[in-house]
Amino acid sequence: SKIFALRVSQEIQKSSKDLASLSQLIAFSCLINEAVMAEKQISDVELVNRFNKGCLASYEELIKRYSARAYSLALRLTKNQLDAEEVLQDVFVTVYRKLSKFEGKSSFSSWLYRVTVNASFMKLRKRKQDQSVSLEDVLPQ
Repeated sequence: SKIFALRVSQEIQKSSKDLASLSQLIAFSCLINEAVMAEKQISDVELVNRFNKGCLASYEELIKRYSARAYSLALRLTKNQLDAEEVLQDVFVTVYRKLSKFEGKSSFSSWLYRVTVNASFMKLRKRKQDQSVSLEDVLPQ
């Protein structure tokens, strides 16, 4: 662990001179963050901060932590496996797009819970609309 950290530090020093662009440095930094995340539990707030600085591995870690809970909630609300899977996709697309607006006033899990509930209700409304039949389809012409 200490040897790995020393080696990473050396690579950063060497790479910072060699790397042509900031995006490469961010990508390399993200790989280091991924290794650190595997070694110890990082708080959700820290993962959000890292994601907002460009580290996609932090977003992937949030998905790993919360996808089962979000799916379970969506399944309880929609009572349909396919709808719950679609809701889960919608939730994590929404999280990806809006994570920069997460203010941290509540826990990340509470915020994600609300996003999941909202996406589930939207799915239920859409399902209800899809099942409704127009009078033109029912009445003879």
